[in-house]
Amino acid sequence: MAEDKTELMWVEEPTVVDGAVSYAYSNIGRATATFVSEMINIMPSDGSPNQVQSYQLDHLDVGAEQRTHAPVSSGLAEGAVQVFVSIQASSDQKEWDATLESQTTGVVHGGVLYASDIVPGVGTISIEIQSLELQGSDAVVHYRVTGDATVEMMTASVSLSRGSGAQAWMTSPRMDNDREDIIRVALPSDVVDEEDGWELRLAIAATGGVNGPEGFVAATLPLRKLDSSVVADGDFTVSSS
Repeated sequence: MAEDKTELMWVEEPTVVDGAVSYAYSNIGRATATFVSEMINIMPSDGSPNQVQSYQLDHLDVGAEQRTHAPVSSGLAEGAVQVFVSIQASSDQKEWDATLESQTTGVVHGGVLYASDIVPGVGTISIEIQSLELQGSDAVVHYRVTGDATVEMMTASVSLSRGSGAQAWMTSPRMDNDREDIIRVALPSDVVDEEDGWELRLAIAATGGVNGPEGFVAATLPLRKLDSSVVADGDFTVSSS
């Protein structure tokens, strides 16, 4: 019969999430762990002092899962870092039964640790309008954000303008920071009249935070009154300013 020991397996290997090192592991062995040691070593690539954090558990049942979300202090130097995670477990507190090791990378920016591919204030942001149309009395737009920067805030405005250029109505729909979404805005039924040259105008702006990259796009859709309804009078056009 196999000796009853603790065995460990990664459920989720270490990653950088929300300024912390996050991971999960489980005990897949035949014995309960009576002591588990977790060690996180964050090493800046420029040779600056590293940061070590340790955590202990005094119990991990067979089949049980442990999730760790370890916030990182703001004392690290700016720039790229290597993150090493080591976990050891013992069933008798005399010797280690099992060891797990893994590593990942991150970037310290503004005192906060980010995953290597997500750094606010760095990179580019562009916004594309996939479609802009009327569906009944609603204006419906499908947009997509491209670029490698993190989107910290998005805003939008939808307006109706006369042929003279005078704005007759405007609203600002609530925006989440989604990189792709569909916005639906109910248009008032009594604003557009028989005058020629009415336009629906949409503007979307996105920013990567203070001093970060910005993206902007505007689109217009010509409109006309048909009986008691408002309909599109052509295709939408897009501009970036």
